[in-house]
Amino acid sequence: MRYIFTPYYACAQCRFFLHHKPCAELRRRMRHPLHEHSLMLLPRSTYASGSFGCDACDRSCNGFTYNCKECKFDLDVQCSLLPYNKFTHDSHEHGLILSRSQEVDRKCNNCDSDKGIKFCCADNCGFALDFKCLTLPHTVWYEQHEHPFTLCYAPEDDSNEYYCDICEEEQDPRCWFYYCADCIYPAHPECILEEFPNKKFGKT
Repeated sequence: MRYIFTPYYACAQCRFFLHHKPCAELRRRMRHPLHEHSLMLLPRSTYASGSFGCDACDRSCNGFTYNCKECKFDLDVQCSLLPYNKFTHDSHEHGLILSRSQEVDRKCNNCDSDKGIKFCCADNCGFALDFKCLTLPHTVWYEQHEHPFTLCYAPEDDSNEYYCDICEEEQDPRCWFYYCADCIYPAHPECILEEFPNKKFGKT
């Protein structure tokens, strides 16, 4: 349900599109540490009509799901692709690993949420990110803007005055933002992605 960039697979007759990698090569069945049973890849949830709530990031989605029919558990494709063994992310200097426990005192360093399971710094420096922030797309398009926006993890300058050019509200310099360098155009992720970034509307 994310923006398509070349190369990609397409069925012009059905208007069905898949990213070249990794969506076209998804496993039909998988085991994931967030759930005790194996998960089956399905074009839609077995118990929801049209859309479902991902049990990892809590976003609403109407794309493919890794589903457990017995438990009514759904994992969207973006969350299923996050490695749960140690990996590096551009926002942090150390490796991150999936924490198996929901530590109430551990907040996401980007959005400050204390909900859900986090990916924590393997070097125990206190850094943590949740599924919702880790699955933010690196590059996005916005309406009729001619250039793509890139996800940035630090302020673009040292002016200490940061504003979103869409809503014109102040930005928190500690939080990630989208930026078009060609137009010097910063924006909140929620303003660029809007309310339902994992849902495609008008789907036939």
